[in-house]
Order: sequence, then C-alpha cells, then structure tokens
Amino acid sequence: MSKNINNYKPNTDGITFLPLGGCGQFGANFNLYGYDGKWIAIDCGIAFADEHFPGVDIMVPDPKFIEAQAENLEGLIITHAHEDHIGAVARLWPRLKCPIYASPFAIEVLKRKFGEFPPKDGAPEIIEFHGDIKIAPFDIEAIPVAHSIPEAFALAITTETGTVLHSGDWNLDPKPVVGEATSEKRFKALGKKGVLAYIGDSTNAPVDGFSASESEVSPSFEKLFKRCTGKIAVTLFSSNISRVLGVVKAAQGCKRSICIAGRSLANMVENARACGYISDDIKFVSEDEAQSLSKNKVVYIVTGSQGEDRAALAKISRGMHPRIKLGKGDTVFFSARSIPGNERGILDMKNLLLESGLDVIDPQNAGEIIHVSGHPRRGEIQKMLGWVKPKSLIAIHGEHQQQVAHAKMHDNSIVPINGQILLIKSDGTLETKGYTEAGLQAVDFDRIVDFDHAAISERRKMSFNGAVMVSLVYDIIDDDILDLQITTLGLLDMNRPTDKKSFDGLEEAIDRAISKMPKKARTKHDELTNKIRACSKRYFRELFRARPLVEIHITLLD
Repeated sequence: MSKNINNYKPNTDGITFLPLGGCGQFGANFNLYGYDGKWIAIDCGIAFADEHFPGVDIMVPDPKFIEAQAENLEGLIITHAHEDHIGAVARLWPRLKCPIYASPFAIEVLKRKFGEFPPKDGAPEIIEFHGDIKIAPFDIEAIPVAHSIPEAFALAITTETGTVLHSGDWNLDPKPVVGEATSEKRFKALGKKGVLAYIGDSTNAPVDGFSASESEVSPSFEKLFKRCTGKIAVTLFSSNISRVLGVVKAAQGCKRSICIAGRSLANMVENARACGYISDDIKFVSEDEAQSLSKNKVVYIVTGSQGEDRAALAKISRGMHPRIKLGKGDTVFFSARSIPGNERGILDMKNLLLESGLDVIDPQNAGEIIHVSGHPRRGEIQKMLGWVKPKSLIAIHGEHQQQVAHAKMHDNSIVPINGQILLIKSDGTLETKGYTEAGLQAVDFDRIVDFDHAAISERRKMSFNGAVMVSLVYDIIDDDILDLQITTLGLLDMNRPTDKKSFDGLEEAIDRAISKMPKKARTKHDELTNKIRACSKRYFRELFRARPLVEIHITLLD
C-alpha cells in the first residue's frame, strides 16, 4: 500500500472518506467523500492562527489534493454557517469551482463573504437545500439538528455501498432558542435503515453528561444584569444567533437598550433578520445613540470573545474605541468558550479591563449559566450512537485528545489525521488506503500561502531573534570598503550606551572579517556575503545567544 497518494481516485469498493481539515485541530473543517470516481466536499472553514504565524490572523485548509481533481468535485455542502465550517469558502472556491449547496441562512452568510472576496472569473452556483440533495452518485439527506446557529444539519450520505452519517455540529438541546431540536425519531429510523459509519463531532467527547439548554442562558443573564448599575457589554461568537437573542431578551427584561458593536456581528444579525430569526420588533440603537443613554440603560453586544486584536472589545479594553468607553462600575460578560490557542490573548484583554476598574464575568465565575456549548457531551454522543447503531465510528472535529475520547465509545473506530484516505466498506470495515498532502495554509495579507512559506518563517525568526541588515559598497580596484551600513531590528537600542558599544563592535568585527579574507575572495559577491553573514551571526550568538535573521546587500565597484 502506498503511503503517499496525491492522485487517489475513489472507486466502488466502498465510500472513501478523506479529511483535509478539522482533525487534530479545532477549526478549518474540510472533508471529502468519494465514490465511483466522484467527490463531494462537506464544509470549508477557517481556523485561528497562533503565535507561530506572526502577522497572520486566520488559517484555511490546504485544498491542493481536490484542486487537482476539481473536474470530479460535484459539489460543496455546508452543514451550517459557523466560521470554522463556512469561513474559507469564498477564499478557496476559485480553486474548486463547484456548485455550493447551503441552507437559506448559510446562503445569506455566503453572499456577504463573496461580496467581500468576489471571484475574478465568474460567480459560484449556490443552490438552496431544505431536505434531500441529489448529487450523483450520492443521495444526501440533510437532517436538522440543534446547534447554536440557525439551520444546522447532519448529512446522511448514501451510495450503492450503503449509508454513512456525517454529524456536523449538534447537541441534544430539548429547547433550542433557534431552529429545531435534534429528532430522536429521525435518527432511530436512520439506524433501522443501517449506517455503515458515524463520522462525528468530537469537541466535547471527554466531558461527561449532557449539555445545558440554550434556553437557560437568557434567564441567567437577566438575573445578573439586574445586579449591574453601570454599562454592560457582552462578548460572544458573532455567529451565535441563539445567544444574541438570549442577551436581547435579558436586556429587554431589564429595560435596557441594545447596541451591536463589531462588523461581523452586525452582518450576522442582518443575515438572521433577513431569514426571519430576528423579528422587526427587535430594535437596536447605534453606537452614537448609545453614548447618550444613562449607564444603566444600555447593553452592548460586542465582538472579540477570542481576544482578537482588531475586534470591538479589544479596542474598548485599550481605551481606543471611538464611541464606546467603559470604566469603573461597568461590567463585561464573556459568553463564549476559549478556543485552544487563544487563551493568552483573552487573558491579556481581561487584565486590561480589570486594570480599568471593570467587573469581568465569565462562565467560570458567573455563578449562573452564561454559556452553553453547542456540541454534544459524552452522554449525548452515547444516545446518538444508540439511535443510529453505526457499524463503525470515525472521530473528527477536535484535537487528538477529543478524538481519542470519542473513538473509545465504539469498538470499531479510528482517529484519523488530516490527509488520511479511509475506505468505508459495506460491512463497516475501515481501511486506510494511504495518505495525501493536507494541512493548513495562512491568509497572509490578501494572499494564501503555505504554512512553511519563507515570508512567515522569516517573520517568525525576526519576532523571536530580531534581524540584522548589512549594506556594503566595496571597491574591487582599490580593495577598499567605501561604505558599510548596518541596521538592527529587535536587538539593540541605540539610545543606550551599552547597546551603542555593541553596535560599534559589530562594525569592527565585520571590518576585521573582511580584511582577513584573501584578496581574490573579496572580489566575489557570494564569498563576501557568506563571510559577513557568518560574522554577524557569530557576533550576536557570542554577545547574548541571539540567532537573528541576517540579510546582506553588497555592491561591488570595479
């Protein structure tokens, strides 16, 4: 069996499952199903970048494998409109060029995204679905499930081999604020029909019990709001429309006006209003109008729950928001979990808020339910497996810890990695056929680059070790240095005498190194460059164990 298959073609021996994102990580969900030479893709989301990608905010799944077979990609189906499932569609669609199938709410989200990143050569075909989807050779049933956003679906995917269930994001909330409850009857019927494999959400698999209901959040907020005498700000995921409605209801119960702050949140609210999930009776005040209200008469719903540097709450915490000023006596509620990797940024922001005299309330110290997860805990997953009775389980959507906990809930299970090509056979057997290129790409400015792109590697090195730029003009005829300019970044402070002395020492070290070179070597660009680079690296390594990025520019005059 080949371990590296970049041109794998699915056949009819079984249903091929290939995760290209979302395994071993949170976010960037991008999954392929293949049969009889054809593929469908499920979701195409973003992930947050961490400190290893300086200057980069978001990552997207690497689509190279399916891009090379785009003529056999029959469609992209969106299970729901959370960013980790839909956020990369507009950026990657020009490389896929396939029809997109989405619910009405997800289509509203996609319209805005394609408006922000319009394809250069033709608009995508976006097809609205409500139930069954026929994409030969696949028959797909979209089954409504409870989640923290409108119109979330699980997908029952059927071929001549049999049926597999792709769960999407779901839970067993009996009283969802938005959308339908997950139907026990429907999934039991699917189980009676027969399910070869359950490909499911691992996010909360290590957590015992059942999730609380979203309907419990709003009464908790109202109780807490009534204790607040100053301004209130609530930060949450922009796409969590259920939570937005819960905060609105609580604010109304306290006779407070509601102000939306943050572009992504404002857009999502408009999407929800367009689809009827936020009624016209609910009115929001503008940021300017909110400024004129008494402190105890306003609730701000703001972006920035993950510590994002450019979000509304980050600006508020630094005192840099042009229209929203919070201070002593005001309260900020964090109504969201911390995505792994974002903890440091969130903590820094909380500290800034606390230093300004604000009260900071999060799910850990609230004493009330101000956040519930939209993902199933262990008890909910066990119920679903009891309903569906799959012959096998493929644990996706989570880091390795979550996947392993999920996989332990079935005797015939696997913890895949991104790029692992799995064949689901008619008896439920899972066979690894090989591996293909997969991983993450970085959205760097207005381009998408590989995670190991030289620009990011250099930026990372500079962020940890600084940089040295040396510019040399050398006269070959007179064997003389006409000009030597040295610039350092992140290494020396020229206003400090000790650093000035270190800078002068570097100039002297380079001068000595050049003078010790054979005369013929001093006439060769490459040899001069290598000598100066080695000298600069050695100097800073010996000075304070730094390993800076060194760039050399040499002009030879003859």
